Amino acid sequence: MKWLETLVSNFSSKKETVADELLHTPKNLYSRTLRRAKGRALAYLQLANRDFKFSVQAFKFVESSTSTISTKELKHGVLFLQSHVRSLESRKSYLVIYAALLASFIALFKLLGIIYLSIVVAAIVLPVVASDRVFMTHRVHLLEDLVTYLQLVIDERESDT
Repeated sequence: MKWLETLVSNFSSKKETVADELLHTPKNLYSRTLRRAKGRALAYLQLANRDFKFSVQAFKFVESSTSTISTKELKHGVLFLQSHVRSLESRKSYLVIYAALLASFIALFKLLGIIYLSIVVAAIVLPVVASDRVFMTHRVHLLEDLVTYLQLVIDERESDT
């Protein structure tokens, strides 16, 4: 399944590039958060237009990248990706449990008078757990998009035959 690893890697980097081009720019962030309704609507419209353009490019990319792969292998790849997404979802749910456990440790440290340790846990460990959860959510959405594109390629191939 080397083709799937390469496809996931290339698709991920292309998707990240698109997000960095407009979503994370200071001007767009300012427009989406601090401007009046018309300015916010325009900023989100720009994001939507960029996403639509990327969707067309992504489908063409996935289609051309998998042109030499059989439909059966594509179906296996979709199955493996869906399994991986479900695994990420279950791991993501464990992060909520870790965060709750850390919060209870913070409360315990405060009750025991170990304020410095509770500050360290709150300042360092909780943001790490939260950022990991955000990264996993982002990764799940990215892989779900890839599965959708692969499924569309499979459907088009089956309709052509």
